[in-house]
Amino acid sequence: MTWLPFVLVLVSAFCHAGWNFIGKKSVPFLSFFTLVSVWASLVLLPVAIAFSDITTHIIGEYYPFLIATGFFQAWYFVGLSGGYRGYELSVIYPLARALPVAMVPLAVSLFSDQHYQLSQYFGVTLIVLGCLLVPFRGREVFWSSLKSKGVFYAVIAAVATTGYSYVDQLVLSAVAIELSEHFSWQRSLVYMFLLSVSASCWTLLFSLFPKESAEQWRQSLSSQLTTSISTALVMTLTYSLVLIAMNYTEHVGQVVALRQVSIPIGVAMGIWWLNEDFNRTKLLGLVGLMAGIYLVLA
Repeated sequence: MTWLPFVLVLVSAFCHAGWNFIGKKSVPFLSFFTLVSVWASLVLLPVAIAFSDITTHIIGEYYPFLIATGFFQAWYFVGLSGGYRGYELSVIYPLARALPVAMVPLAVSLFSDQHYQLSQYFGVTLIVLGCLLVPFRGREVFWSSLKSKGVFYAVIAAVATTGYSYVDQLVLSAVAIELSEHFSWQRSLVYMFLLSVSASCWTLLFSLFPKESAEQWRQSLSSQLTTSISTALVMTLTYSLVLIAMNYTEHVGQVVALRQVSIPIGVAMGIWWLNEDFNRTKLLGLVGLMAGIYLVLA
């Protein structure tokens, strides 16, 4: 990975931890993330209009992929929404962020001719072990900790992250060849707009299923409107930087891996600003996660 995507993804990591902290602090319903997706779409709408030829091309050639990536993004929000309501940021965030690093190399190896080194697969093992330790609360409650709803929601978010990361890489790689006359940031931001629109539709659909959906929407519109706007702005910056960085690397696993430096940042935010619990077992799990991430990235 060259210096440009490295810097872009690093800045994105700080932003990602930031908007997740905002989301956790607001105790979000899925309606909240629907608003976030809608605001993100509106922010990027001028870009889509300015580069309408790119917009038309991507919609015409890749609309099934847009539907798929929006679907995965919506499930990512389902995982975050469920996880952040009642569970620690310093548990949900590391699991949701680290598991995709283990999943992406496996997915890439299964569905393409690209393979990783033995040390990188060892890194995957460390990540999995770290994920077992982060929610650990003692031997007597080990399995109940792993089977908690918080871990379940974190796994949903992680699987969804793997899905949309893989789809986005496929589309952006193809578009970079087909529309090489355009700058990468133009292609990436237009794609981000289309992704946000698709995610808005799916998330809106999912948000209507809970029995309390009307009350959840009332709360989101009355007390979380400003928060949803700020979250959308930071989130848009976060993913825009990542999508741009993807144009400069052939290995999606490296991009996903480097983004995980946001893990210690997010954990620190949860501990310092939300007064969450921190113990040696959680620390050991985080060390395992970061060591595994380093090996996958190396």
